[in-house]
Amino acid sequence: MGDVIVRNINSIKPFIPRNNTKISDSIIESLQLDNLRESEKGHLLQHITQVDLYLDTIFNHLSNNEKKQISIYGNNLELNTSKILYLLEKLLKIKEIFLFSNDLLLYPKVINEIKAMYKIYEINEECVYFIHLNYTQILTNNTLDKIKSESIIDINSDNCIFKITINVPLINEQFEIVFDFFIQLSIPVIYIFIVEQEKDIELFDMLISEYNLENYEIKPVYTGINLTLFKDNVFVNEKDIMSSQVSAKEISIRKEINPNFFGKIAILPNGKISFDLQKSNYTEIFDNSLYKQIYNEITEGEGLWKLTRDKVEPCKTCMYKFLCPPISEYELKLKSFNLCTYN
Repeated sequence: MGDVIVRNINSIKPFIPRNNTKISDSIIESLQLDNLRESEKGHLLQHITQVDLYLDTIFNHLSNNEKKQISIYGNNLELNTSKILYLLEKLLKIKEIFLFSNDLLLYPKVINEIKAMYKIYEINEECVYFIHLNYTQILTNNTLDKIKSESIIDINSDNCIFKITINVPLINEQFEIVFDFFIQLSIPVIYIFIVEQEKDIELFDMLISEYNLENYEIKPVYTGINLTLFKDNVFVNEKDIMSSQVSAKEISIRKEINPNFFGKIAILPNGKISFDLQKSNYTEIFDNSLYKQIYNEITEGEGLWKLTRDKVEPCKTCMYKFLCPPISEYELKLKSFNLCTYN
């Protein structure tokens, strides 16, 4: 959700995403939710611009609380491709789809079907697909797995970007195999280095230099005992805030919405839709619950879409609240909104 490519964890903090979110128009407030016309439903759905699409129940990157909320539907959610395609067909303003699966064989099937549908209806043809996998997923016994690697080759790779996660312990020989594989395919790749302690940064810095990587992310993960890592590399101070050069337009946006979350939904394998995986309330495309949730996100402002710093402690009384980066997933997972050293 709101990713950014960074080159050095210490020189660019916190991880501020690029965002072109526009504040919603006033038509929403005049809608009668119990008697929505098809055009009005379409207008509501146009506010959804980013989708996290889960193809199975391997949610490695989610917090324990998010996994707990999802588990109310069971631990083995069956992939309902037809339901997912029906929903995506209705979303005419999708800019990005982030796909997650532990089964690489699902990627070509689902992605190619989505693209074929969009081509037929001539919609969302500029949508970018971010495909997540761990660097070890395409390997078997330290060699390239033939079936898994061929499944990647089978993906219609137009507008596709692979986001490849690397974590410790790092096995250099395995990484080299994966790196060479994607170089030969000429498919865009962003490498995501999962950092839990300072020494991980040093390890990954050497790897980045050795392979001359340009597109990558350094992603700290909170373990419960590594708060120092966040204080040194994620927390901002007054100097960071004052040097951030935030435009007047960006300040206006931060007062109204949260650019990290606005327009974003998650779709589970069974087609259930979530606006906040920290909570157990899900919506459906086949009834009015989805439209009501979009309406509520925009008008009531109690959800993530409008989670601004003037609504949370201690940020609401801070003079820098709209100069500071918008609330991110880091704060949600740490259950603390003041990732700063300013008092």
